[in-house]
Amino acid sequence: EVERLTRDFGCHAVGFVTYEAGAAFGLTTRAGGSSPPLVWFGLFEPTHATKVEGPGAAGDYTLGPLSPTLDRRAFAAAFARIKEHLARGDSYQVNLTFKIRGSFAGDPLSLFCDLVSAEQGRHSLFLRMDRRCICSASPELFLGLRGMELTSRPMKGAARRGRTRDEDMRLRSALESSAKERAENVMIVDMVRNDVGHVAETGSVAVPELFAVERYHHSGDASSCLSHGCPERPIDGDCGGTRGGATRHLHRRAWPCVADR
Repeated sequence: EVERLTRDFGCHAVGFVTYEAGAAFGLTTRAGGSSPPLVWFGLFEPTHATKVEGPGAAGDYTLGPLSPTLDRRAFAAAFARIKEHLARGDSYQVNLTFKIRGSFAGDPLSLFCDLVSAEQGRHSLFLRMDRRCICSASPELFLGLRGMELTSRPMKGAARRGRTRDEDMRLRSALESSAKERAENVMIVDMVRNDVGHVAETGSVAVPELFAVERYHHSGDASSCLSHGCPERPIDGDCGGTRGGATRHLHRRAWPCVADR
């Protein structure tokens, strides 16, 4: 319905699809308690775009101490379980993540502006709903569709920025020559290529850029660009391999290990 309205009426759609919504695509997930809606989109006319002032123009805010939902002991146990699944061949790549909670008071837009200023992400979003706000300052392009060309730019491989120009160049050179980082990047590229191969025009998947180091405020990150021709089927924007790992394509036994976290 969202795709139809954007196509037929030229609306802009802004929203999100939660990780838990992956159940609709056959993934094993766990209910998140007081989670936001599984899927939420707002539709806007193109003429309603409003310029927002830059960082520092919003109100004040306070952010309390942040606490991970997974302590070191639980993390180590989950890590050990994942290694067992990898050794059994249930998967070849699993993403172990957890939430970080903390108190917040003040203007969420000001927090968003600070995030954008600090991260310098090119794919930023501030979404204010009734009682929730979503702030994202991601440097990574998950999926981009322009006309009939689909683009993805997964990131894998990182190094901190140097304190001087010479140190910065040395760290960048070490990242570019790292066999480990390059192997991980190529693995992710192959995973994304497999994901998009299900919807892309046969023979159209290309990798015009592989392991390009991009500089951000706190780190240098390696990314690769994949482009794909005219999709033959509707785009299935579920949890791709760069977010959910490779378990969904191989064996369901590894999924409870991830969902438990």
